[in-house]
Amino acid sequence: MRLWFVTGALAVAASCGYVGPPQPPALNMPEPIVDLGVIQTGDRIVVHFTTPVKTTENLPVTKLSEIELAIGPGDPNTARSDWEKNATRYQIPVTELGPRDFEVPSSGWVGQPVVVGIRTTGISGRESEWSNYRLLAVGTPLVKPTAVVPKNTAQGVALKWNGNAPRYRVLRSVLSDPMPVFETAGESDMPEFLDTVTTFGVRYSYLIQGIGGESRESPRSDTVEIETIDTFAPAVPGGVSAASAAKAVDLSWTPSNEEDLGGYNLYRAVDDGAFVLYQRNLELPAYHDTSVESGKRYRYTVSAFDKRGNESDRSEEKSALVE
Repeated sequence: MRLWFVTGALAVAASCGYVGPPQPPALNMPEPIVDLGVIQTGDRIVVHFTTPVKTTENLPVTKLSEIELAIGPGDPNTARSDWEKNATRYQIPVTELGPRDFEVPSSGWVGQPVVVGIRTTGISGRESEWSNYRLLAVGTPLVKPTAVVPKNTAQGVALKWNGNAPRYRVLRSVLSDPMPVFETAGESDMPEFLDTVTTFGVRYSYLIQGIGGESRESPRSDTVEIETIDTFAPAVPGGVSAASAAKAVDLSWTPSNEEDLGGYNLYRAVDDGAFVLYQRNLELPAYHDTSVESGKRYRYTVSAFDKRGNESDRSEEKSALVE
């Protein structure tokens, strides 16, 4: 019984090369629509289609008198006659030709599959054949995600929101682009997402949309904007060591692997005194301290900073007694 899901057009007879007898008036029967698309968005069933451009006699369609949408319970095994008899009909306003969108409430079909079809009527009153048919499993409406909160993190933009969808699509645009366009940044099974494909100093806009398969989605959330600002310091240096040498103290620590590392600051204290910033903007993870005196204990701690000046906490303290 699946064959009724495929619609065809009438064959067009080839024209002759000479003037023949008078022809009957044109039927002006539009060709069937062939690009019907259907999706459930929230509590609405949304159809998209393009009105026919030609009649079955290959004449241009310049006007339609009616566009009819039919939605009824069914599946590929439902007889077409049963579907046509039980389908609910909607009249779509004939306001323009070309690509069209139209929506109706989904409340009457939640929890069941429906078959959707559409046809047009020409200026002579003749109906086209039904379009390509679409099967839609109508589910519980997915609500519009709300309370979307973006947050700057060292790894990227972290987003959280509220919603009832089993999965979510995160859409992002770059506001500094000449013509910002929302593109998919990723998907998530939870009402949260970490967008790691971001750059500090750029302003982004985000939308969240719930998805429940290929044919069910929520309305999009309200847009939220955030400017990514780097306020995140490098990791605290580790592996610090201090060893006394002849009238000197040799210091070293584990090199930082931060991409935007600016350098290191070295802090020093003498005996039980307070720490002071001793050396600033060290490029290498080591220092040879010769400004020392015999018999005194020198204590050291190190911090790292990035190219924007964000400084880490200080490392653990290390000391050395100069003999």
